Amino acid sequence: QKTAYEIKECDWSSDVCSSDLARLKGVDPSEIKTPRKYRSVIIDSLTEIDVYSMYKELGITDSTRLDDDIEPAGWPEYGKNFHNIQRTVRAYRDLPINLILTCAAVYNQDDQKKLKYHPAMTGKLSGAIQGFMDMVGFLDQATDADGAVIRRLHVNPSSAWDAKNRFTTFKGSHFDDPTIGGILKAVGLLQQ
Repeated sequence: QKTAYEIKECDWSSDVCSSDLARLKGVDPSEIKTPRKYRSVIIDSLTEIDVYSMYKELGITDSTRLDDDIEPAGWPEYGKNFHNIQRTVRAYRDLPINLILTCAAVYNQDDQKKLKYHPAMTGKLSGAIQGFMDMVGFLDQATDADGAVIRRLHVNPSSAWDAKNRFTTFKGSHFDDPTIGGILKAVGLLQQ
């Protein structure tokens, strides 16, 4: 499955405590007996959070039956969902940590039958969320010089996928068989 990855730069000189994350959930930090420190958070998948948020706006719960009549989403629900997802991403983005978001990928097809992949998000969220991030990648499979199949994370945009890279320290167009440590080292956020 093709997936879009998004990475936000952070200041590695600071840590995020579980009390910071607790505030996002509305938990009183004084209730945490032994706080943990985090340097990275991975949200897998923002597409699922988007769907869950829209369900909330439509009043769909775990007890909603498949044969229940559900009103279709209108402009008010799409607008609330748009702002809720933006607020969620901003809340995590503004913490002093590395933030990695995954999204399912969908494509649009032009008149010449060319496909362009982008993050699967409701409405204009795909473009808006990418604007919050320092790196947006598209993960797919490629073949190396020996003919072996590898994972390739593209971080330069093309006519086939959305991507971006604001890190001037990384001059490449992609990462082969990417790891979090390898990406952070390549963009200068992790010392060798």
